[in-house]
Amino acid sequence: MKKLLLSIAALAGMTCAANAEVVIDSFTDYANVTAYNNWAPDAVKENMEIKDGALVLTNPEATDFWAIQYMVSGGFAVTPGVEYTLSAKIKSDAAGDITAVLGTWGNTESNVIKVTGDNEYHEYSVKIAAPDMTGDSFVLFQSGTLVGTIHIAWVEVSHADAVELPTTGDVLASFYTGNGEVIGGWGGQSTRETVEEDGKTCLKFTNPEKMNSWEVQLAFDYKFTPGVKYYIGFDIKGDAAKAISSGFQAERDWQGCGNMSKFNITENWEHVIIYGEPYDAAADGDESNPPARWLASLGEYVGTFYLTNMTLYTESNGNSGVGEVLVPETNRTVVYNLMGVKVLDTDNAAELSGLAKGFYIVNGKKVAIR
Repeated sequence: MKKLLLSIAALAGMTCAANAEVVIDSFTDYANVTAYNNWAPDAVKENMEIKDGALVLTNPEATDFWAIQYMVSGGFAVTPGVEYTLSAKIKSDAAGDITAVLGTWGNTESNVIKVTGDNEYHEYSVKIAAPDMTGDSFVLFQSGTLVGTIHIAWVEVSHADAVELPTTGDVLASFYTGNGEVIGGWGGQSTRETVEEDGKTCLKFTNPEKMNSWEVQLAFDYKFTPGVKYYIGFDIKGDAAKAISSGFQAERDWQGCGNMSKFNITENWEHVIIYGEPYDAAADGDESNPPARWLASLGEYVGTFYLTNMTLYTESNGNSGVGEVLVPETNRTVVYNLMGVKVLDTDNAAELSGLAKGFYIVNGKKVAIR
């Protein structure tokens, strides 16, 4: 291998972006529920069942809206002063109102979901301000005035969190950036292949059927440091999805050892940044069991998505000096700018000198051309 030495400037700070990140506070998917185990009066439970991947409620006669009430999700925290979005996938054979309540007992806020009654599934969303409350919260539906049968496929609570996320930093690893590095996966009938899509080298992932979220997974291995905040940025497009979860696993027995923020998939290319801090999974008195794998759970995702320009990084530590980039003799030198755009693909590394001054990703490593 020949060695290409490039000076790396001291980074006094790092580029950050103000992101209106959508935070998923709660997601209840009744396709994964075998029996209703939330709160409802016994008289209401008599007319409820889990059927065909949905919570099904039949109301034979009109009454006060609050007389038919039932909890559809719970066990999550909200912050006073924050506006939340409550979304649900519902079908009903009669038009009417469902009052959606967010809160704890005696301390609630609400809004009204107006369902169409065409007996087809639709996604509905309403805004609800968080009540002044502490402790775990829940979502309660009240539908006493709606006479008919309601099917509830899923319920989600989310809010927009304006956070400063670093868009670059100390690059630790990269995948699908022209350096030949890819990530693995397993589970069910899902498939993974490296393809060209929209002029980009991408992971093409397809999952033909819905399963438990943990039964289909993507992963890469890395020796993470407990307590360090890691960021993973990537571009992704595909069939719309809800609340994709990912996190860290420890090297021994692949125990969970920390979560990352969730992300959604949309039909258009979006740049996603997720973040989180892993911890050592060793029990008291045990030897160290450090985090060794990043893993995303995709069993509930049905469809195809494309992922590219995936980079694992931390906030810059401000170090300076000379970075050594190893370029295999038989491989090409592939260069991207920090926006993920390929600017050079050559078998002659000397062509790097023709690039404008600045920071680049050269074969997966962040370097500075001077």
